[in-house]
Amino acid sequence: MMADTGTPVGNAEQYLNDGLTCGELSGGQRHLVYLLSVLASRPRVLICDECLCSLDIDRQSSMLKLLQRLQLKFGLAIVFLTVDLTSFSLMCANEAAFMKNGRFIEGGQAHDMVERPQRKDTLVYITQCTENEDRSHGKNLRNAFQKGKSVFSL
Repeated sequence: MMADTGTPVGNAEQYLNDGLTCGELSGGQRHLVYLLSVLASRPRVLICDECLCSLDIDRQSSMLKLLQRLQLKFGLAIVFLTVDLTSFSLMCANEAAFMKNGRFIEGGQAHDMVERPQRKDTLVYITQCTENEDRSHGKNLRNAFQKGKSVFSL
């Protein structure tokens, strides 16, 4: 995928002509192949449980863009489960919930939860994540996603 747009690069015919086999795919390519194989069945709901965890920041950005395009194009509902506040805030536009120890402790509109958390546990988590992002000196998922540039060139 192109890092700036999330547009897939290459095609199955090209991979076959190049003699590429599954064992030669990178982790990011395997991740994408798995996602595309799931999407081939045209599900109405896609459950993404930590779907970005094995990808570098640039690929995370591309994957988020791809998921958003698929969501708009096919009217796909996405249940996005993550421990990463940045990917949550970039992906979730509607309802969200915060869990602790396997229990829902706060729910509501995603933006409201990030901007005005009602529970102490939610506030502590959001504060810690924000501090971690601030310490990244701009080399983070939010900048890669919003600027469409590789974090390695920021």
